[in-house]
Amino acid sequence: MLRFGFCNYFNEVKKFCRVRSNQQAKSGRPTVTGYTWKTGTSANWNNNGAWIGGIPNGTTADVTISVAGAYTVTLPSGTAYTVDSVLFNNSAASFSDAGTLTLGGLEANFTFDGNEFMLASTGVITGGLLDIDSGELFNQGGALKTKQLMIGAGGEIALNGKALTYAGAAVLDGDILGNNAAGNTLAITGSAAINDTIYLEDRATLVVAGTVTQSGPYDFLYLGNSGSDASLLDILGTGTYSLGVASAYTAYYTAIIGGGDGTVVNAGRLINSDPNWSGVPDYISAVVDSTGTIESDSGDLQLDNGGSIGGKLTGAGEIDFYSGNFLLSPTIAVSWSPSGVPGANSIVQLTGSNVTITYNSLTSSIYQLDNGYSTAKLQVSGGKLSVESGGYSYGEVLVTGGTFDALTGYDFVGLVSLGSAGTLEDDNGSMDFSGGAVLGGTIAGDNRLDGQLFFTGGNVALNSGFTVAASAVVLNFTGAALSLGANQTIAAPVVF
Repeated sequence: MLRFGFCNYFNEVKKFCRVRSNQQAKSGRPTVTGYTWKTGTSANWNNNGAWIGGIPNGTTADVTISVAGAYTVTLPSGTAYTVDSVLFNNSAASFSDAGTLTLGGLEANFTFDGNEFMLASTGVITGGLLDIDSGELFNQGGALKTKQLMIGAGGEIALNGKALTYAGAAVLDGDILGNNAAGNTLAITGSAAINDTIYLEDRATLVVAGTVTQSGPYDFLYLGNSGSDASLLDILGTGTYSLGVASAYTAYYTAIIGGGDGTVVNAGRLINSDPNWSGVPDYISAVVDSTGTIESDSGDLQLDNGGSIGGKLTGAGEIDFYSGNFLLSPTIAVSWSPSGVPGANSIVQLTGSNVTITYNSLTSSIYQLDNGYSTAKLQVSGGKLSVESGGYSYGEVLVTGGTFDALTGYDFVGLVSLGSAGTLEDDNGSMDFSGGAVLGGTIAGDNRLDGQLFFTGGNVALNSGFTVAASAVVLNFTGAALSLGANQTIAAPVVF
């Protein structure tokens, strides 16, 4: 397996430290002392008879635990030891930390290739690097205070129904497991990199209070492993979760995949930085509930499973509401930062999803409300959706309440349904209806002379309640089949 990011840094540090250790005698610095676990049976760290070389303690102590056998080495509660390094290399053996272990010295690392590394409720490990190459970091409520943490592709974290907080720099390339109960949380308050495909399973929650970057090639984060597995990615207000690194891997894409009932909750920043690879965007197939910022800085970020979207949508790339049912909440704001010619990219697309906008005032540079998918549906049920700089939609647009405001013109390629409590507002430019319309609400505008509604195709029905409230708006029915409801009149200039 290839490793990237922090992995390279950690591996280089370990290589450097080993070289330094070999050079210590020549340089006049204190030499390290080797200690080896000699018994194939379980014993405590402070058992002198279990060691070759005596009980290791000190910044020059290099420890090797590799003797065959299914045993457990226990650092007892109430004890405290310091080592330069520990190499634990026996897949059948385990380590239990119930005391305090400090990783000091030049190497300052604990490399674990064993069965279980148990962090007991009284246990503390602090200092340099804890590297779980293989085996399981089994959380029993202790304190993980190392500067660096690496969970390799062969390792995993078992949360065991308890919370675990990490404030250092981590690489999370192994799975994170709960126990199908409440309380399984891994909180990242420092930084972490995900460089491989990992699973968040059995009601585990990854809490992001610091920074997490998912940046390896084809690296996927699975939220849950079955339909009832409600594992969760929870991005707090202080947290940032990034999919990809700008221009780092132009031939790859990353994803967050809802393997069960997994959900992404975002109160901080959810960022996409990857350019599209061969037309394939980064995507999230879990439900997304966001009150924070969703930012697409490069390429597309495709949302595949619906959700509730508030807060802010921004970036120079594209946010694609691809499938599922989305509710754009009252607090939604859109800020578009184009990197090229205006209109070349969209900040919001609907490409097969249903989006409801309710009780909000949404002013946005939306150039394209879908991408040629006639199954997309946009519903405005309250407040106002304002579309700047022109736009078009192939799918159905329903204005059952509130206002759809075309600030500089709009093309409705799909069917338009205007309910009695809804308003279509044509402020400047024209609206073009080529897919038919059922209009029972109000046509408004700012009374500029160039405001026109062109009905160029399909069937147009003007039902009871249809009103033209802007005196300068012209209705042009060239190319459409018009039908009027009973006793319906048109109080506006008309062209046939």
